[in-house]
Amino acid sequence: MIPLTDNPAAIDPRHNLTPAQREALLSIGFYRQQSRTGATITVGRKRFSLSTIATLIDKELVRGRTPNLTLTTGGKVAIERLQGGTA
Repeated sequence: MIPLTDNPAAIDPRHNLTPAQREALLSIGFYRQQSRTGATITVGRKRFSLSTIATLIDKELVRGRTPNLTLTTGGKVAIERLQGGTA
């Protein structure tokens, strides 16, 4: 487990996450509906590859399995920073 202050993906998500990873993180934080079809995970109306979600789990921003993906504290901090906050 990485301490929150040492997790670069949570502290500076714009530089440590790809655009697809940022979009997936924001979607998981916003939508509740999730499903898996083959190698694709649908979150709300958006589709993401399994590897994108697996990377978010490895970076400790998301936990669980589809359809129960939830944000960690680090994921919530990253979303706040992506949306322009200073958390």
